[in-house]
Amino acid sequence: MLVCMEEAMGRRIERLRAAKGLGQKELGRASGGYSESWVSNLESGKIADLKVKAAILMAKALGVDLNYLVFGEGVYTSGGDGAPPLAVPWVDLVAILETDPEIGPELLDIRETESVETYREAIDAVADAWRSNARMALRIWRAAHRARRAVGEGELGRRGEG
Repeated sequence: MLVCMEEAMGRRIERLRAAKGLGQKELGRASGGYSESWVSNLESGKIADLKVKAAILMAKALGVDLNYLVFGEGVYTSGGDGAPPLAVPWVDLVAILETDPEIGPELLDIRETESVETYREAIDAVADAWRSNARMALRIWRAAHRARRAVGEGELGRRGEG
């Protein structure tokens, strides 16, 4: 029987920090100027909720993507040679949504003022609606594309007949 145990965020951060050879003080500074005791409390589980900005900076310092750092999901890899960590589709979607002129400012406000979990819930809700609309737009485009192609092929056939 296999037992799969989820790794707590604090334990994951401690493991990643140790693997990078960083002290708690160094990681705290790299995460936005936090103290050594803050990192200790985070690793021990006394602090369980990160602000998004701190999580982004910490993920960068540890060489992992945000999704892996906070949730243990996605890609665990450093980019190597100073390159950014390998992105996962969720991270790419966040970048697209945050640059949208209509919803981007509101998402950025949520990112700055709410917890990582609340921010992820907001992104997931917007992403679900966005994907649904994207699927519908793609279906409409495919139908129009087929119609244009059929009309074009019909015109070519008529030209050759004459």
